[in-house]
Amino acid sequence: MTFSSEIQKYLKNKTTVKNVFNHPEILPETKGIYIYTVPDKDVDIEFLDTTTAKETYNGRSLIFSKDELTNKFNNGDKKVLYIGSTPHGSIKERTKLRAKYAKEKNKDIRARGGRALWQIKDWENIGLNFYYYETENCEMHESQLLTMYLEEYGVFPVANWKI
Repeated sequence: MTFSSEIQKYLKNKTTVKNVFNHPEILPETKGIYIYTVPDKDVDIEFLDTTTAKETYNGRSLIFSKDELTNKFNNGDKKVLYIGSTPHGSIKERTKLRAKYAKEKNKDIRARGGRALWQIKDWENIGLNFYYYETENCEMHESQLLTMYLEEYGVFPVANWKI
């Protein structure tokens, strides 16, 4: 099994980040996996040297080099931008937390993962997919997906940095 074949089952409930931020009620109140993606094949992803989110934490910059992000993206599958899970809380809660972090420069530490997303030009138009479970261990599924991605492409998705 490859990442390219396995990821397909996770990409069924697709919307945009902007739609989710404006209508969080469309998200399930269950645990699950959420995946930020390039919205379609004809969209170019451009990284910026700035962010709409929090720029520093404890005196350290939270901004990645746009060249580093571009290289990482180009070495990956050019579709998946970030893979996350919600082991504690729901997909709806986690997405709301990310929205606050991205738009309001919220200092919540839990939302810092995936922060490279907010350095994408027009990030509100990127895709957001979600796959939910009632009882399964979604952290295990997230870890498996990231391991498969790393094995197939030699890097993590652009906004993931570790398992």
